[in-house]
Amino acid sequence: MKRVVYQGVEGSYSHMTAVRLFGTGAELVGLPQFADCIEAVETGEADEALLAIENTLIGPIYEVLDLVGDSSLHVLGETATRIEHCLLTLPETEIEQIKTVYSHPKALGQCLKFFRKHPFLSPEAYVDTAAAAAFVAKKKDPSIAAIASRLAGSIHGLKVCLANLEDNPENFTRFLLLSKEMGEGPKCTIRLTLKHEPGSLAKILTLISKEGVNVTSIISRPLPGKPFEYAFYLDLETPSQSLLAEIEAQAKSFRNLGRYGVL
Repeated sequence: MKRVVYQGVEGSYSHMTAVRLFGTGAELVGLPQFADCIEAVETGEADEALLAIENTLIGPIYEVLDLVGDSSLHVLGETATRIEHCLLTLPETEIEQIKTVYSHPKALGQCLKFFRKHPFLSPEAYVDTAAAAAFVAKKKDPSIAAIASRLAGSIHGLKVCLANLEDNPENFTRFLLLSKEMGEGPKCTIRLTLKHEPGSLAKILTLISKEGVNVTSIISRPLPGKPFEYAFYLDLETPSQSLLAEIEAQAKSFRNLGRYGVL
């Protein structure tokens, strides 16, 4: 049975996504940090890593993008998970009793309208949504609650006091499945650095445009130790090998992070 690692604990959105994808067909292991997951696959302790890369409300998760770009891993596939934030409490707790709500800072940031509507609730940052749920269950204090998934509530015996707390219902997180192996599929992600001169990026984009290839995402990330120079990450739809070779020939550095499709 293959081993798949994810960042977080049982009941987190990463764990929920892993369960949806693999069920009982893989050993699922949660690790504390994104870097731990990358390292586990690179050292052979795990076969694959499932990591969140982007959210429709807060944008890219730059830490993961940097880690993947600097690693030797490839993208095998992508999937999106609908994020439904729930207010989780002890079974007998009513919302009027709550004073403090714990959750991951990004989850709290996605529920600003909820907190404005309930000014008596004080948001408090916690390491993880599901870990916040575990904390509430352990403390058995009716004055605290957590924002996390329904699954986290079920695992820790908490009540869903309120659901759909997120500011926008179109709240999805995109996950990448990573492996040492190169996969196949219509989509391709590349990382490149270019000469620090006018028009270098425009030349690459012109090459892509001439081939009729759609760029679904382009992100720049600073290069450590090289002030105001950047690496570029591009998501391309159905690029040919000849196009990738042309891009590589013009780039200062180039890495194909993988060809993949939707899981």
